[in-house]
Amino acid sequence: IDVENGEEIWRWRDGGSSFRGFETAPTFADGLIFYNNSRNNLTALNSEDGSEVWEYTEMDVDFQRSPPSFFDGVVYIGDSSEGRLIAVDADSGSTVWRFETDIHGDTESWIKGSPPVDGEKVYFSTYSGDIFAVNTDTGEQAWHVETAERTGNTYDSPVVADNAVYIGHNNTDLPALFAFDKDTGEELWT
Repeated sequence: IDVENGEEIWRWRDGGSSFRGFETAPTFADGLIFYNNSRNNLTALNSEDGSEVWEYTEMDVDFQRSPPSFFDGVVYIGDSSEGRLIAVDADSGSTVWRFETDIHGDTESWIKGSPPVDGEKVYFSTYSGDIFAVNTDTGEQAWHVETAERTGNTYDSPVVADNAVYIGHNNTDLPALFAFDKDTGEELWT
């Protein structure tokens, strides 16, 4: 849509399931639009003409609700079924690395929020209340904090600012916001 006059510039249909549609927000970077299509695959579209650049079909999920994030030529996306964080090369659509949480072994580890990136680490939370930091170069775990005993589930995207990772939780009995040191995972305050 042209922001000046509201006219349609292009339209793209992904040809997938008619009842799914868009379940996450798209991400824009380097002239590309990245989004989760109705087939639960990550897709890159050319922002100028809407043509498909690539489709990443290695998600192997039942549903996909983690919006992608982008940093320095890499798209990061959480797996909403199995608790994996996947780094995908933005130019080629090929896998850079995959990080398996291996915490709970079921849907308790699914990732719904968009994983923020600070250049050195990518951060995400799981439904089970686990918070992770993963090295962007290697895909190896930098730190992990379990908060489920105090929080219940976490659905949200963490926010990274002022050398801290901030995240809320959905425990309606005792709502809280947590702050963790972004380098060590040490809890700063609740």
